[in-house]
Amino acid sequence: MKVMFVNLKSELTVCKDLLTRLGNKTIRTRTECNCPHTQNRRDAVVAYKTDTILCFVIRCKACKKFWEETANDR
Repeated sequence: MKVMFVNLKSELTVCKDLLTRLGNKTIRTRTECNCPHTQNRRDAVVAYKTDTILCFVIRCKACKKFWEETANDR
């Protein structure tokens, strides 16, 4: 399962539309991210085929920033 992070709701909508056009079923939901905040309920999109989750897109600025910083260190 691939996890992606975006900053804006509009980016989340674009990801949802793209994943749907690729033939995946998508669900918009609310979830928790890895931030240490107590109120970390975030908007998300889950893409799946049959019973397999393919992609999880979460809207969280802090997680996206952390993900980009750690990707540059690799």
